[in-house]
Amino acid sequence: MATHWSLATALALLAWYVVAPQCASTLGVVRRETNSWKWTAFLFGYMLALAYLAAFVIYHMAVCWMMPHRIQIEKQLGTDPGVSYPRFVDGAMRCPPEDVGTQQDCHTPTTCLFPQYIG
Repeated sequence: MATHWSLATALALLAWYVVAPQCASTLGVVRRETNSWKWTAFLFGYMLALAYLAAFVIYHMAVCWMMPHRIQIEKQLGTDPGVSYPRFVDGAMRCPPEDVGTQQDCHTPTTCLFPQYIG
């Protein structure tokens, strides 16, 4: 399914399910409590229209956000033999990559120096 749906489509579907009238029992309770089919129909139509509006807005916001934020790999570099990865790079304020666990405050050079880093 991931090959057929974009991120925007998935987010729009999630937005639709959050707002859409989910179960018939809720409509039945509204019918019983208000003693009117008019309010039940109004609630169903209102929530359905709101769900489609939410899905429409979320889909178009996601598409507009994704257009300038596409990531394209231009070139994949090979690895150096004898070097373990991931590794620190040169420069002030150096830190391990963000996806290797907790990262301490890197606003000052003294907090970026970890006593031990296992890659």
